[in-house]
Amino acid sequence: MPIHVYRIECLTNLHIGSGDLSYSVIDNEVEKDPVTEYPIIPSSSLKGALREHFKELSPEDRYHIFGPELKDRDTRKMRASAYKFFSGDFLSRPLRVTDSTSARTYMNVTTPQAMTDFLRKMKLLGVNDFPEWEEFDFSEYSFFVSMGSDVTEMEGKKVGKSDANSALLTALFGENYAVVKSLDEYELPITARCYLENGISQKLWYEQQVPHESVFYTVIITPEGEPCAFDEVFHQSLIQLGGYATIGYGFTKFEKLREV
Repeated sequence: MPIHVYRIECLTNLHIGSGDLSYSVIDNEVEKDPVTEYPIIPSSSLKGALREHFKELSPEDRYHIFGPELKDRDTRKMRASAYKFFSGDFLSRPLRVTDSTSARTYMNVTTPQAMTDFLRKMKLLGVNDFPEWEEFDFSEYSFFVSMGSDVTEMEGKKVGKSDANSALLTALFGENYAVVKSLDEYELPITARCYLENGISQKLWYEQQVPHESVFYTVIITPEGEPCAFDEVFHQSLIQLGGYATIGYGFTKFEKLREV
């Protein structure tokens, strides 16, 4: 079966809520992977967003690609969708450059964990043309950037330089990348929001966001001999994921990385 790997770039802030009751200062947290604690786009959310975006397809094509609509489901006749949708998994997020001599204000930061998880999944799916991951020595530096970068400090911490993994990292993030051992101490941004009733603020609440410039990836599997019906539209338009589309959240760009 053809396997299609896509890079998902967040052009605006993204919020896909976990739906869990929170007892912390954050009222509305983003969905996170239960193992890595990285933000995640659940496969059901991704599939639902694509179903909505491609609503102009014929009923036959929609049924083939996505399966039956919820309101039309009949358990006696129900057939699984022909396309298989994976979750959108985290690759990187922006962090501040605090080097006053650099023209850059942020770098797109990934971790060894995120990258090795990505490469392991690719290998399991038979996508074998990505290079092996080379480890960085974080004993002296908190971050690593490429040898050609002018950045020497990020988030107030010293930056090392190395061209290890540069071909892979550049392919995924361009030249503006950095690698950190862990993102645990760098919290996702939180926004205070108001609930309005008749134009009057009734309640202040706090919401977590995935910042724009963050990068995810996903996999879509199509039936044997069938190209992905989304590719041309992905090339031409933006896909909205998650909530709050009316205030500009969740607009993303899909880019194909591989097809095998």
